[in-house]
Amino acid sequence: MRDSEAFGYLLTHRLQEDGRPGRRRILDLLEEVHVVTVASQKGCQGQPGDTGTHDADAVLMTGAGHRLIIVGARGTAESSDEPGAAPMVNSVEALVDAAADARIRLEWAELEAHGMPNQGRHRGASNRPHITMVVAATMDAALDQRFRAAVGALPLPIRIGELTCFGSGPFVLVRLVELTPDLLACQAAVADVVGIDNLGPLSRPEVWTPHLTLARRLGATHVEEAMNRLENLDLASGPASVTGVRRWDGDAKREWMLTGEDGRHD
Repeated sequence: MRDSEAFGYLLTHRLQEDGRPGRRRILDLLEEVHVVTVASQKGCQGQPGDTGTHDADAVLMTGAGHRLIIVGARGTAESSDEPGAAPMVNSVEALVDAAADARIRLEWAELEAHGMPNQGRHRGASNRPHITMVVAATMDAALDQRFRAAVGALPLPIRIGELTCFGSGPFVLVRLVELTPDLLACQAAVADVVGIDNLGPLSRPEVWTPHLTLARRLGATHVEEAMNRLENLDLASGPASVTGVRRWDGDAKREWMLTGEDGRHD
């Protein structure tokens, strides 16, 4: 795991534990995980720091200061629908209940209403809110029965949480999914089916960060506006559940259900 992945992992998980921390707590966390660049409170222009501990990238703060952009840290670069992600083109994805699916789509629609990139612009039938559990270069279809057994009983309760951004510009806007023992155990079991040597690096259980993607390719100006609008409306956060799990084959551009319901909102 790269140093930037490590501090992004630690920071994201500490922020989830703390809920909505104040600016002082964020700065304490940044110092604790040895971030080398901290942004000013306004906008997205970083100010160099000098901890001398990690050859890492940057963490940026926007708006009131408790929302973060983790630059070069753990994000969605290996996701099956991210350009340039090859060869990680096969994935197992958790689908959320119809009400949560609709709430995420409301946030897509809010971004669209203000002319900002969003996942709702992808019109394919397979495009719907999901949590990527694992990605790999290849996954044999013979693994499907083992995936079903690894997932176990559904629905699986989850909670949709804070907004944050991943990437080094353009950015990826996401809703974090709060970590629970049951969710972690489910993901670890699915990852075990793929095998540690075959997993994408961000699918390893010790660094996996569950999230629902709202938008890709956001510029710094759009990040500030998008986070302000969505945070004020707070359309998507709250209790939800995983009701189904699907396979995605990025080579064939094909999906199929492994277990449960498909999560469609209509």
